[in-house]
Amino acid sequence: MTSIHNLYSIHQTNNWPSWLTWKAVIARKELQYSFTYNNQNQINTHTNLTILKTEINHTRIRYDILLPTWKQSPIEHNIRRFIRHLQNAHHLALWHSQARTQCWNPRRADTDWNQFYEFINYQCKPTTRDTNPKYSQIKAFKLKLLLEELPTLQILNKRNPKKYPSPLCLRCKETVEDNYHMLICNQNNTSITEIIKKVLTSTLAKLDILQNPTLNHLSKIIIENIYHFDQDTNLTKITLGMLPLPNTEEINKIL
Repeated sequence: MTSIHNLYSIHQTNNWPSWLTWKAVIARKELQYSFTYNNQNQINTHTNLTILKTEINHTRIRYDILLPTWKQSPIEHNIRRFIRHLQNAHHLALWHSQARTQCWNPRRADTDWNQFYEFINYQCKPTTRDTNPKYSQIKAFKLKLLLEELPTLQILNKRNPKKYPSPLCLRCKETVEDNYHMLICNQNNTSITEIIKKVLTSTLAKLDILQNPTLNHLSKIIIENIYHFDQDTNLTKITLGMLPLPNTEEINKIL
């Protein structure tokens, strides 16, 4: 026979919340109770309970201020915003690590990027609510030309070598057909130089400033900036529209 009236003893026993609830009920109802237990099921008031690592440490529940960290540094932004910024930085790093964008690094500082945006955008406003199919196709062609995504034989041979066994140009059959060779192939019906001079002649005639020295000078500026040769990879990349700032200033003075 035993009775439990000591609060300290209750806290030292197993399942002490149940014992404490039982004591509160007995005190409220003014009941008398007694327990009978066998020696094999004695209440051990000094049992050391094993706490698993996956269990909650109840002694720290009152410290309810949590500070998220990333690599031992506190996260200052909202968690969702931090994840979004982290993903954006990851994709931006992947973009800059590509070989087709690294070839622009030598020209990045001197390029007139505002003029390049106007060249790509083709006088389309970003906030417009309509879409012009013609302008969309022209912009898509310009971007694919710069990013080397046009279906040249070099690209088709890499994607499906069984269907396209040779990457050589079908016109001259001497050189691999990439974006640069597609523009300068000697078997083209019209050379890129003739196209540039034809467009410049029409533009200068509209402005009533058509002169051979001016035409030749502008043609030279544009032709020299059509491509860029990378000495590290020995590759020639198309940079059509990426004019240096001094060249765009010079063209603006003439026009």
